[in-house]
Amino acid sequence: MSNTLLLISDEHNPFYSSVYGHPFVQTPNMDWLAQQGTVFDNAYCPSPLCMPCRSAFMTGKRVHQIQSYNNCAINLDLGMATYGRILAEQGVHTVHIGKTHVYSPDSKLGFSEMIRPGDHGYPGDTEIGRHPLQVRHHACHRADGYGLDPLYLNTDLGHVESAIQWLTAAIKRGTPHGH
Repeated sequence: MSNTLLLISDEHNPFYSSVYGHPFVQTPNMDWLAQQGTVFDNAYCPSPLCMPCRSAFMTGKRVHQIQSYNNCAINLDLGMATYGRILAEQGVHTVHIGKTHVYSPDSKLGFSEMIRPGDHGYPGDTEIGRHPLQVRHHACHRADGYGLDPLYLNTDLGHVESAIQWLTAAIKRGTPHGH
């Protein structure tokens, strides 16, 4: 049995990476991954928002079919299978490590194992409405929320470490696919 490792990285504009030939911006880690795997030259994002985009990717459905239009936790159970559930139903051991933030709670996504998943808490961004002159409550607490946040870096590093631990344990068992 072969193994597949799918790495998903958010919010990378191809125009600003050396993988796609930017003359100034250097992205050596993305370059290394591109050399080791697959680079998509003709792909697009089905939504400008995170949750609908992730939901579409995970289900292989269009955003309007999932009815996930914003970043609020919807908790829909439309009976749509994820790639994790489809593979698991075919006897493939599937492991998801890291946040999901998709149309349905982690427990309903059908993966064999979920490690450090982190659902997007209900109800999500309750101030998602785009009304003219809308004043967001507690906006002053969000004003400094730009740039690198060390907490996110620690979270990302924790996900990477969890993946390494899982893979190392699977190899020691002599069964990289987890069985």
